[in-house]
Amino acid sequence: MTTPASTVPSLGHRVEDFRVDGQGQVQIGDRHYYGNPLPSPPSPFRNKYFEVPRNASPTFTGREEICEQLQARCLPSSTPNIRGQQKRYVIHGLGGSGKTQVCLKFVGDHRDEFWGVFWVDASSAESLERGYLQIANICGLEARMAVVQRWLSNVSESWALVLDNADDPHLDLSPYFPVGNRGVILIMSRNPECTFHSTVGSYELGAMGVDEAVTLMLKTAGIRDLSSQSMRETARPVVLTLGCLALAITQAGAVIWQGCRMGEYCTLYAQRRKELLSQKAIQGGDDYRYTVYTTWEVSRQMIEERSSEAGQDALELLQIFSFLHHEGISEEIFSQACYTLRNDRQSDWMLSHLPKIVLRRSRQEWDTNTFRIAVSVLLSFSLIYRDKENLISMHPLVHTWVRDRLGPSDEETVWTQTTSAIALSIPQTFRTANYRFRQALVPHIDICLSFRKEGIFYLEDIGDDCHRMASVFALVYSEAGKRQKALQLTERAVEICKRTLGEEYPETLRSMHNLAIRYSEAGERQKALQLMERVVEVWKRTLGEEHPETLRSMHNLANRYSEAGERQKALQLTERVVEARKRTLGEEHPDTLGSIHSLAISYSEAGERQKALQLTERVVEIYKRTLGEEHPDTLGPMYNLAIIYSEAGERQKALQLTERVVEARKRTLGEEHPDTLHSMHSLAISYSEAGKRQKALQLTERVVEARKRTLGEEHPDTLGSIHNLANRYSEAGKRKKALQLAERVVEARKRTLGEEHPDTLGSIHSLAISYSEAGERQKALQLTERVVEIYKRTLGEEHPDTLRSMHSLAIIYSEAGKRQKALQLTERVVEARKRTLGEEHPDTLHSMYSLAISYSEAGERQKALQLTERVVEIYKRTLGEEHPDTLGSMHSLAISYSEAGKRQKALQLTERVVEIYKRTLGEEHPDTLGPMHSLAIRYSEAGERQKALQLTERVVEARKRTLGEEHPDTLHSIHSLAISYSEAGERQKALQLTERVVEIYKRTLGEEHPDTLGPIYNLAIIYSEAGERQKALQLTERVVEARKRTLGEEHPDTLHSMHSLAISYSEAGKRQKALQLTERVVEARKRTLGEEHPDTLGPMHDLAIIYSEAGKRQKALQLTERVVEVWKRTLGEEHPDTLHSIRTLEYFK
Repeated sequence: MTTPASTVPSLGHRVEDFRVDGQGQVQIGDRHYYGNPLPSPPSPFRNKYFEVPRNASPTFTGREEICEQLQARCLPSSTPNIRGQQKRYVIHGLGGSGKTQVCLKFVGDHRDEFWGVFWVDASSAESLERGYLQIANICGLEARMAVVQRWLSNVSESWALVLDNADDPHLDLSPYFPVGNRGVILIMSRNPECTFHSTVGSYELGAMGVDEAVTLMLKTAGIRDLSSQSMRETARPVVLTLGCLALAITQAGAVIWQGCRMGEYCTLYAQRRKELLSQKAIQGGDDYRYTVYTTWEVSRQMIEERSSEAGQDALELLQIFSFLHHEGISEEIFSQACYTLRNDRQSDWMLSHLPKIVLRRSRQEWDTNTFRIAVSVLLSFSLIYRDKENLISMHPLVHTWVRDRLGPSDEETVWTQTTSAIALSIPQTFRTANYRFRQALVPHIDICLSFRKEGIFYLEDIGDDCHRMASVFALVYSEAGKRQKALQLTERAVEICKRTLGEEYPETLRSMHNLAIRYSEAGERQKALQLMERVVEVWKRTLGEEHPETLRSMHNLANRYSEAGERQKALQLTERVVEARKRTLGEEHPDTLGSIHSLAISYSEAGERQKALQLTERVVEIYKRTLGEEHPDTLGPMYNLAIIYSEAGERQKALQLTERVVEARKRTLGEEHPDTLHSMHSLAISYSEAGKRQKALQLTERVVEARKRTLGEEHPDTLGSIHNLANRYSEAGKRKKALQLAERVVEARKRTLGEEHPDTLGSIHSLAISYSEAGERQKALQLTERVVEIYKRTLGEEHPDTLRSMHSLAIIYSEAGKRQKALQLTERVVEARKRTLGEEHPDTLHSMYSLAISYSEAGERQKALQLTERVVEIYKRTLGEEHPDTLGSMHSLAISYSEAGKRQKALQLTERVVEIYKRTLGEEHPDTLGPMHSLAIRYSEAGERQKALQLTERVVEARKRTLGEEHPDTLHSIHSLAISYSEAGERQKALQLTERVVEIYKRTLGEEHPDTLGPIYNLAIIYSEAGERQKALQLTERVVEARKRTLGEEHPDTLHSMHSLAISYSEAGKRQKALQLTERVVEARKRTLGEEHPDTLGPMHDLAIIYSEAGKRQKALQLTERVVEVWKRTLGEEHPDTLHSIRTLEYFK
């Protein structure tokens, strides 16, 4: 009953204000509060009866939580039961967990708070009655149980009754409780169903915490210094081996106390486990009558004595469970096996080697009730546990006890039954919906196979069944990312099939087919290809080309050709398979649709995107009509259709379709299913392409987290997502994070796959790019050279993967200032791609585009211009003017026009690109802002400085808003804006902005990063324009020194800053220094670029001016004439650079 609010005393009174009147009512000052009388303080009890079997062990350790609960709920002074019932508390758990010891500790510590403590063995009705009669004898009562119960119900003093060993699930304890609400009853049981009797709580006593288990071990082993860190570390593996079970630790402590060294116990345990766990400690103050193993034997005997079907099922399941992993055992293993048994024809061997609980249901639906009744029998003795998801687990020592009690013959029988049940639970044709179940099987397969050195090949004489088991186990391992295990298992299966069945036997060929796939996953592509060719050749000869088995292997062979870079072969073979399947199965058969889907992918790889698009749309349309839009087989092609839309430049369509696939998969498979995560991974890429980089980053982070949680950090799919996350961080300007992640992926892939696996090489390639972005160009160069060398050796020079890495290497050579090397390598890539893919393939065009840039850097601007025009013309014809690849090449062409002095053309083309991007992507998309930035530069070149300034301001604002101020793209635009302010005469603004950019770059990248040195160099120019020439000179000297140190003296960027430093010396009146430095720059550029390169001619022009200032007018005149002659010949008479040199020459004359 709740006291009314008005009667509750308020706070703020002194202790002496509170009094209790004669009626037990509270009085504060002059006011009375009429509520329930205050309870009288408990009077101390003098214990009269203390009948317990023994004291708690002197080594009792820990268990603070249960001890606190007992104290709070079961002491006479504790809060009374709110329902006015008798206080009954249940402790349940596995035999040997220490239930009795906890209760002995509690009643011993609180003896004086109970007038009587009585202990009764509740293992049977007879023992309960004996216990009550013993109480009658002690207390001088009539020797009848009813008399004792009535006496306890009425006695006014506080008492506690302990019912120990209440383990029999068939024994109802209710009649043995004294009636009424007096006293405390403590029940200890292995049976969790006893919690039904609790009124003040219950507690499942499981394994001890590791730290308290270590302390118990040290105590029982007689080690006095319990805080010794070295001893605790030595004891830790011992208690973990024993599963932190109290009784097992006590027994082990006794063995160590008798002379075994702590550090040697685990070795001894591995050799003599059964003996050690069956051996009772002689000393130790605990007269518990069972050892670890005998305590569970008692439970087993009780189940066996029932002679019921449920009991027999329970014991059979217990044995089967002992050959599975001790955690995560599901009913589905048995129900799926029963389903397969009922629906698929099985061999006589398989039928004779299955658990009876599965065989009995082989002609009917699986009976969940039978299984659960058997499980409930085991639960009633705490031999197993069951969680909220109905997954079963066992204590590790119970797990080993069940196996240890089996003889060799029984062990072989149970192991074979378990292996067969697991194999039969896995359908040969994998279904998307069964993925989680298969993942959960991995630890069970691991444990089951580990019990025999030969694994399942112990059964090699059974032929087909052995192959089937190996096949499904390997598929599960492969799907779980355990590719090495899958490969080893399949290799062994092929070896045995060849020996026992012959190479051309169907099961052998299927094993060889699977082995080719395993080789491919392991990156051994040549082995995979050769093996698949052999399988196809045998199937063709023995079954004919159009047999389903032959076509399945031909389909797989086409995939192997594609991996080996033989895309034309892959395409032709896939076309043949499609034709044959259409003819023999019809267009809408699932196998035919699978081949058409693969053919579309082949067309896409061959650059025939329109064909790929049409085919994929056709496949999706058929699947939707025949299976429905949300069927897994429909969603797969829809996902690929989105990728093809993206390749075709229809990014909005791609994004919308990927979002639909993700939503459908979340709804039908769940958010953490691999297919859902795979499509979320792609959706993040679509968001990135759509300029929604924050969304892309957040989604990729979610995918990584989910994959780590469900697959583990080193699973191939997880590493793929982490790789992608590094790319997203790089886009977001978080280069440090990107680099660290890329390094982790490389390390993990090297460790799990080996350095030469394609996935590892792809990650090393990406890591090199991250190093390049971080300014560590030497590291980037060395890594990429290593990747190219491995690809050449393992795949050949003209394989697509080799050419892609060579393309990247050329870019890194260019960044490192090795422009001639870059040019030569890019030319080789272009030639190889033209020869293997054709001139109009997207990969070839991409290389041609890079080659044009290399020509421009090499000063061959006319070549660069012609090649870029060619690329633009092909892109327009094959992809359309508005495709992203076309627009990118048009953007580059505009830059080429600008370099060629065709500034009007450059301006008009850039305006066209910006207009299309704005219309198709929106003004704030990253792909739009890049060309807008370039357009501002074109306006500046055309003298429209106000327009340039306003447009750059817009770009800066948009990038700040969408990317943040410190993103590299934003900083690049701010840098350009500063230059625009400088050109507009607003030098103070220019100075402040450049200083801000330099400060951010220094903080985020370091002072000597190439991206930092560029703005520092420009800051020096602005200081010079502002008249602070000394500052400008010192800053330029710093840039030159840093670039010499990090890039080398002859790197283009170093020479460029040396050129500027010479100008600064000239302005400072240090003409001799200026002259010597400019001569060095000209000499270096002639040597590295050639005399007619634009970057050589610029310094030659300035050297002529310095000669003139130094009075060497003849030299100045001759040098300027040379510059003018080269400019006229290479750029034309009207190019701005030519006109500038002509004016200088006229001045000298």
